Amino acid sequence: MNSRKPPAVVVDYQPQWPEQFAAIRAAVEVALADIPHVTEHVGSTAVPGLPAKPIIDADVVVPADDVLPVAVARLAAAGWAPEGDLGITGREAFEPRDDLPYHHLYVVVDGSLPHRDHIDLRDLLRTRRLRNSLSRCWAPTARRTARARRN
Repeated sequence: MNSRKPPAVVVDYQPQWPEQFAAIRAAVEVALADIPHVTEHVGSTAVPGLPAKPIIDADVVVPADDVLPVAVARLAAAGWAPEGDLGITGREAFEPRDDLPYHHLYVVVDGSLPHRDHIDLRDLLRTRRLRNSLSRCWAPTARRTARARRN
């Protein structure tokens, strides 16, 4: 179980985020070695140049509903604490492991609404015009909100 609290701060894009995701993906690969899946970097830290909370979001994408409980059990055995769907049907969430960079890990079925939501948002944010606009307009507001929540 993770004893760390999620960072309540928005920071400029950090070039180490892809490397941090790679470390998380490598740990998932060990846990799910014989289970069909793909691990995807999603969320704001997956968007080069975009300010974000320093929390790596990762989707473990399985091919079918019947694989989901097997993947959940294997990840739990590997040290991730299952949190259930957290109110989003079709997505299983986990608390991050203490030995990895802070992250949110989800198991989703390929093509499901939670999977598409994460991938579509990431891909939209990666478009240059939107990313530049968000960096100018959204990031300062997000930083103020994060500071207010810390105080």
